[in-house]
Amino acid sequence: RVQELLQDNSATMKNLISVWVDIVINDIASRGFLPSLQREDTISLVASQRDYAYATDVDHIFRAFVPDWGDPQGILKKRTWEEILQLMLEDGITDEGRPEFYTVRAQEDKIRLHLIPNAANAPASPTDAQKLHLFVYREASELAIGADITEIKLKHTPIIIWGAQSMGARLDSRLDANDALVRYEAGIKRIIGDAQMDLDRPYQV
Repeated sequence: RVQELLQDNSATMKNLISVWVDIVINDIASRGFLPSLQREDTISLVASQRDYAYATDVDHIFRAFVPDWGDPQGILKKRTWEEILQLMLEDGITDEGRPEFYTVRAQEDKIRLHLIPNAANAPASPTDAQKLHLFVYREASELAIGADITEIKLKHTPIIIWGAQSMGARLDSRLDANDALVRYEAGIKRIIGDAQMDLDRPYQV
């Protein structure tokens, strides 16, 4: 759609804009405005194992929980690397039990738990409710060509261009960066408004 609006369907233009479009999509998704990129993944916990790999097409994780543990114990709290290290030193590097915290090692596509799951909290043949569930956002660059992002309509294509222009202009220190940024931020509000609007709602009389 962006290429069509720019009236350039060449491979060169596709390669030029694809990276910037992915960055813009990920930026909008990171604000929580693209639910169609959300997905729920599950991981089987293993007794005495601290680190777990998650899918490589994940941009970021925004919730981790184990349904069987109930509320609020089943919802793991996110912590930074430094905070997890401090907790490990306070509670014991090898201590096992019911995990309460997690941190993300994005460079390795892994999630680290604290405490380390013990056998009681990581059964060998878990039910779905006993698995670790992750609410994630998919990485835009991993989407198939033509994948539908339902919140972004054809009329929103200029907003993607303004976002790419804004980010590219800031990188190149160009003078039109601020104008593009203003247009982009205003455009995001329009996407949010359009997504929340019930177009099938009957008119009030």
